[in-house]
Amino acid sequence: MTSKRAGSSRGLSKSKLIAYRQCARRIWLEVHRRDLNRTSPATQAIFDTGHRVGEVAQRIYGRGGGHLVPFEPGLGAAVEETRGVLRAGGSEPVFEATFEHMGVLVRVDILQRDGGDYRVVGVK
Repeated sequence: MTSKRAGSSRGLSKSKLIAYRQCARRIWLEVHRRDLNRTSPATQAIFDTGHRVGEVAQRIYGRGGGHLVPFEPGLGAAVEETRGVLRAGGSEPVFEATFEHMGVLVRVDILQRDGGDYRVVGVK
């Protein structure tokens, strides 16, 4: 069962924790006034570099395999897709695996299966 919070702007994420540590007013604005958000060219360059690093990590860890959980159509769908991939089993890594519990949203760069266990790999 997916919480209505999955994908909600009110859920907790690493990005929101970082925003809060930088400035409490910033997190309030990001949650309640998203219409005021402006991404600077420098910030966009950082995002673009992070995406490229993620793609390289997927090629290294996936070695031609693996499952990428897409962001679209939204985080709620990503949570459901992650559940389905994990239920199906297999040994390939899961890229951008998405989990939500009690309003806390987590998107894992790489979820690597290791027998009956899992290992989380953060690359960005």
